[in-house]
Amino acid sequence: MEMKVPGKKRLHLAAVMLLVAATYSPILTYGFTNWDDPYFFYENQRLQHAFSMSPVQGLLEVINPGPAFAGKVVDWIPLRDVAAYLLGRTVGLKGQAIHGLELLFHLISTAMVFLIAIRLSSSVPAASFAALFFGIHPAGVEVTAWAAELKTAMGVGFGLSSLFLYMKAVETTGRAYITNLLASLALATLSCLSSQYGVLVGFWVLLFDVAIRPSTRQTRRAGENKFFNQRRIAAWAAFGALSLAALAFHLKIRAVAGVFSTWPAGTFEATAGRTIKSLPLYVLNLALPVSLCPRQTIEPVLGFFDIGFWLGILTISAGIGVLAWSVKARGRFLFLFLLGTSYLVPTLNLFPSTVIMADRYLYVPAAAMGIGIGLLADRLNSSGMISKKVLQLSMGALLAVFIALTFANVRTWRSSEALWTAVLDCSPGFFGAHHQLGMLYFGQGQVQKALPYFEEAARLAPGNSIVHNSLGDAFHALSKIDKAENEYRMARKTARNDLELARAFNGLGLCAFARKDYKKALGLFQKAEKLEPESRAFRKNLERANKALSSSF
Repeated sequence: MEMKVPGKKRLHLAAVMLLVAATYSPILTYGFTNWDDPYFFYENQRLQHAFSMSPVQGLLEVINPGPAFAGKVVDWIPLRDVAAYLLGRTVGLKGQAIHGLELLFHLISTAMVFLIAIRLSSSVPAASFAALFFGIHPAGVEVTAWAAELKTAMGVGFGLSSLFLYMKAVETTGRAYITNLLASLALATLSCLSSQYGVLVGFWVLLFDVAIRPSTRQTRRAGENKFFNQRRIAAWAAFGALSLAALAFHLKIRAVAGVFSTWPAGTFEATAGRTIKSLPLYVLNLALPVSLCPRQTIEPVLGFFDIGFWLGILTISAGIGVLAWSVKARGRFLFLFLLGTSYLVPTLNLFPSTVIMADRYLYVPAAAMGIGIGLLADRLNSSGMISKKVLQLSMGALLAVFIALTFANVRTWRSSEALWTAVLDCSPGFFGAHHQLGMLYFGQGQVQKALPYFEEAARLAPGNSIVHNSLGDAFHALSKIDKAENEYRMARKTARNDLELARAFNGLGLCAFARKDYKKALGLFQKAEKLEPESRAFRKNLERANKALSSSF
């Protein structure tokens, strides 16, 4: 099937893109939040150092994987960093610019969902619904309104584009096939360089070939209709090698950074078990988002895990029934189901966590479900089981609910304070929200206002080194040195990596300096600087201690 988008298709696609862009347009006025954005952007020392170099030297500094292999960072996402660097060089490193780029890639992903749905269904209304379902689904808010998720927006945009070009390539032969295949491989490579989830693109290609690869007159003449043939095996080898290399690379970087060594026993098993149990909830939440705010887990939002679990089981059972009824489309539905669930593989996040319901994990599943519902609706309509008017009204109502939910979710990202206040409204027991609000107020110099948030975070997460360090900073700023020292000692005892340990040593050094024990302070600052030699703050404290010690003689 030659996939052009003339006339009616082009108008439908344009209308979808305009509606999605309008729904997300408020993010273009939003700045950064204090949730990971400082680490990746405006407090990223490598990025700031690159800005002080010549343009070419700065670019080479940004893409240099050396710090990742030295264990100084836990990821190497070069295209995200290159994008931030180029934006910083041109329009300035602002949250608004990052969000604009995220929205651009979200629109690219939406267009790819439309084109993939057209290829699977040949129905413009079904493709339009699929693209709208994905484009305005609340799962997209985190990916477009949170600057730290630029990597996901880019990775999925390149990944879906790669899948579409591969679907186009397999319907051709000769030069057209080679051109589309090489373009698909190039985009898959860009996806791997944008996000760790790029490793899934090779699996998507294999899945498409196994489940629904079409056979055209041209490919039959060329003898390509056999399941195992030369060009298919060559494509699998190329995509498989790319995905395995990217996965090995990401695992190696995390191993060097010591991520796996800090995991408690049974982390993989526990994370996998939580994810498997949560799959029905993912399906339920995709079909009917129940939250008006960012969430870390669906349980505090729903408040009835068992009921949600069994509702999810019924939803999946209904989906299996549809697959059994729709025999001719079983390959397409199997492809979509595995396309969506592949994104939920827990080990790809590569961090032990109870965070299994973050919105960004529903991003690709939303695309798969949107296409699946569109195909199902088209089939129900063509079979005469449900009238076209009823389908249009029900789908229109669902999309209207999505727009309202998405627009409301977008507004929670207008500032760090609005974001964490919204999270606490949903999950008051989430220590991270208390800590982030404390960090926000502390950074604004409102130490008294920050202190109760840090104390509550420490109560909820007593073994968290980051929280203890922050609470120690607040006590130190209030000149409560004894309390600050106790918190820094707790932080030193519970530190999980060099950065947390360095912060603890630096805090203890500040306490010693406040007591004018400059020799002890110097030793502690040296330990902090040795662990994190690139930290300007630690180096500055070390210089202060040296100067104070010299003056005391």
